[in-house]
Amino acid sequence: MDSEINGTIHQWLDSTFLVVNESYQVDIRRILSTDSYELMHVLCDFYMYDHTALFLHLIGLTSHYLTATSFIYADNQLRHKLNMHLLLIARQGYERSTLVEHVKQSMNNVQSIRQTGKQFDSRHHPNSNVFCQSDDLTSLSHGYCLSDQFDEHVTSTHLQKQQTSSILGISNGDFIHQLLEKKFHKKSSHLNYSSNWFMMFLNTKTQLFSRRMKIFDLNQYPLLEHLILMINCLCSYSIDFYFEQTHANQIMCDYLDTLTLKGISLEETHPWMAGKYVAAREHVLRLSASLAIIEIAVETLIIYRETFQTFGQADKIFFDNCIRLIEQARGTTSIKRILINTNIVQSAVYFLDMSLKQFEIVFEPSLTSGSPTHEYE
Repeated sequence: MDSEINGTIHQWLDSTFLVVNESYQVDIRRILSTDSYELMHVLCDFYMYDHTALFLHLIGLTSHYLTATSFIYADNQLRHKLNMHLLLIARQGYERSTLVEHVKQSMNNVQSIRQTGKQFDSRHHPNSNVFCQSDDLTSLSHGYCLSDQFDEHVTSTHLQKQQTSSILGISNGDFIHQLLEKKFHKKSSHLNYSSNWFMMFLNTKTQLFSRRMKIFDLNQYPLLEHLILMINCLCSYSIDFYFEQTHANQIMCDYLDTLTLKGISLEETHPWMAGKYVAAREHVLRLSASLAIIEIAVETLIIYRETFQTFGQADKIFFDNCIRLIEQARGTTSIKRILINTNIVQSAVYFLDMSLKQFEIVFEPSLTSGSPTHEYE
């Protein structure tokens, strides 16, 4: 009987993954500004990364950099934390390790420059305390949990003991299969924690060397190392995020109310999904803050290019120049105030809506037509 159930769940997951891939994939162009999308496109062409995967990794590391001392204020009054638990679900054809290792190396480089003034050299310093070990339940690390083997590690159990950590995990679908199995057996108590995850199902793209951009102009574009170093410089200050009055704040408040009402309406019939909508309120706020930082980072990189004509190495010189440009634009106060505009709110709402649609297609397809989709144009 169990083997028949597992077979049915596998078939269901395979079929719904096809539906998600064909009809419910995120269009990054609807999230990023023109300049940010251009940079993302160039980086993905050069490194052979998926656009959505790279964007989600940037959201994850930005939330990690913001977690310690920064907050976002719902309705410009109510304070919320900024750490996120992100899960990227891709099939076996998706190459998981290269992007993860690149992000780790770039974040190690940030730490090395801050601590020693020198660029990180993995040949001489292979170990770092930037990242917690997602398969070590005994350690109490404050690092960023970044796992390209989410299904093999016990990452979700680990996080239950590391509530303050930000995480990005990459799953090949086994974790989703486990959730579907628990749902089938009505083990709702095991499902409640998973509602805290922001999940994104990724359609595997064909990445061929014959199509790769082989020449990268540092006079025109920054490398991923430059972008991550700039994001870190921006997040090195304590930041309070507010929403521009009145349109951006009103859109966010209306959307938060929509999520609340949707969750309440599902309490009796779909309690797990009710929890998902409650958690989504935190997700859209935290997405807004991370997205705002990414956009400001790209804007500042454009100013950097105009000021210095080239990006050069992602080293201490670049780091010092970034700090100088940021302080020229935003002052030298230790606590900075960033206003989130309407475009950022619309992007965060769209991104979260697509995540909820994907989730409902897989777990509760009967609810799909009722997704709280808003077109704020």
